[in-house]
Amino acid sequence: MKTLVLFIDALRMDYITKENTPFLYSLKQKYNAHFLKQPFGYTSIGASFFTGQNPGKHKQLTLYTYSKKGSLFKRLFYSKSCFYFYNLYNYFLGNDFFIPKTRKFYQFTPTIKKYYNHKNSLPCKTLLNIFNENGIRYLVYNWPLIIHNNKTKLKIVSHNDNSITKAFLKLCKRDYNFYMVHLLDLDKCGHEYGPNSIKMKYILKKEDEYIKKIIKNFDLEHDNVIIWSDHGMLEVNENINLERILPKGGDYVYFLDSTLARFWFFSNKIKNEIISILKKQKGRILSEKDFNKYKIPKGYGDLIFLVKKNKAITPDFFNKNPVKGMHGYGLTNRNELGVLMINKKIKKSPYVIDLFPTILKLMKLKPPKVDGSSLV
Repeated sequence: MKTLVLFIDALRMDYITKENTPFLYSLKQKYNAHFLKQPFGYTSIGASFFTGQNPGKHKQLTLYTYSKKGSLFKRLFYSKSCFYFYNLYNYFLGNDFFIPKTRKFYQFTPTIKKYYNHKNSLPCKTLLNIFNENGIRYLVYNWPLIIHNNKTKLKIVSHNDNSITKAFLKLCKRDYNFYMVHLLDLDKCGHEYGPNSIKMKYILKKEDEYIKKIIKNFDLEHDNVIIWSDHGMLEVNENINLERILPKGGDYVYFLDSTLARFWFFSNKIKNEIISILKKQKGRILSEKDFNKYKIPKGYGDLIFLVKKNKAITPDFFNKNPVKGMHGYGLTNRNELGVLMINKKIKKSPYVIDLFPTILKLMKLKPPKVDGSSLV
């Protein structure tokens, strides 16, 4: 028996229709589809999938946090925009979690450096750690990385789902117990053109074809097949330029994550000034109650500002141009939720943290004690 996990980035429930995704629709009719609730944050979702824990335990929220020590090495890479070379350099050092380019890179440090198969990638045990301990043969393709049986290598193909699917299908010819691939065209299309755009309909039809091609290599009656998305996406109807109104000066540091603005303060004066500015914006400052509710780990800012749904911070530290779709609003709308389909009957409303113990149970492995619980 094999286990296949299809990670379809930004798949929304309402995308699954007879017209746009006939194959996915047929699976939904047979096995049902469920809204999947994700944890607050960005890297928190992947970490929660791989550990079954909430952010407070795996310590992931976003990709970057403030580094008190500046780095001349990082400043040079930032000034020359050589992120590909920076990632390759770190890859050969054993730090194989590839990170996207960000502004003011020299002021910040990645919150995760190694992929989830490494023992020390996170402060808690991961799915791949358990596979390593139990001699489970596995293949994970998360562009540009292939992780198989605790070995990591680069697989450089075009950064689109057509190329990724072709490469993954070739890899599927090898014998593993567990297969996983990350498809990402829906996410890219949603950000660039909007989640309800005409372009999205075209991408959905192509995505449906890729999913069908992959699943044809598995037996839906005997193998375990899990299809999940990390989040949905909402239309952006207003872009907020926070940088234009923030005070100049060196008494604080900030990081702009499209829906989050995070701040580190060095004086109470500047803190009070920025709080006064943020209170006039379309969003809210997260309270201590919010920090507890979302289980936000320490180190991600002295203050976090969250914009209202359908808004986006532009420019942020990853994008200069306005986006037309975004996620990360704290589950304020059902279209922000992910999707889960399993070729098994599930017994409760699912959260991302439940996938870790569910996969282990389906593979007849005993899960450690985690925040999530099995769905089957």
